[in-house]
Amino acid sequence: MIEATASRRFEQVLKRQELDDVSVLLQPGFFDEIPLYSRYRQVEWLGRFGDLDRLLLGLGINYLNRIVTRATLQSQFFAGVTVLDEGGDVPIVPSIYVCVGWVDRRMGGKLLLSEPRAASTKRIANLVQSHDLASDFWVLEDRRSIPGEVKAFVGHRHRLFPSHRTIEDFLDKGA
Repeated sequence: MIEATASRRFEQVLKRQELDDVSVLLQPGFFDEIPLYSRYRQVEWLGRFGDLDRLLLGLGINYLNRIVTRATLQSQFFAGVTVLDEGGDVPIVPSIYVCVGWVDRRMGGKLLLSEPRAASTKRIANLVQSHDLASDFWVLEDRRSIPGEVKAFVGHRHRLFPSHRTIEDFLDKGA
């Protein structure tokens, strides 16, 4: 559980990133991946509430849930939290990944996710478990989007409405 004070203050970070109005992300044809913060100094204060990476991931998942619960779309829809974990003393950077419409055409065969193998992806999976969210969310890894990098993908395990695509829809069955 994330302290209410931390959540409220993080709303100000989202506002500065122009992410406070999720309806913008739900427009037909929207397709983007947007970091939830752009400067480390924007989030360093979170450290006083506990493990910074754990909190950032939890806030990212809360934001994802806010988007998905407002998505009452007829067209195909996919959203997830992506995480680049650079390790060391640098906090994780959760990004929101949203595709509204033509999900199969835009992402089919291009986004191929696999079970976590990299230590960084396994660490993100452990952070998801620390929030008791493993039954609702699945962590997979993306090794194709950024050559030479591994990105964790956190997404819903279950379809929440008929046009919703889950993270499992992008699991590379041949991997």
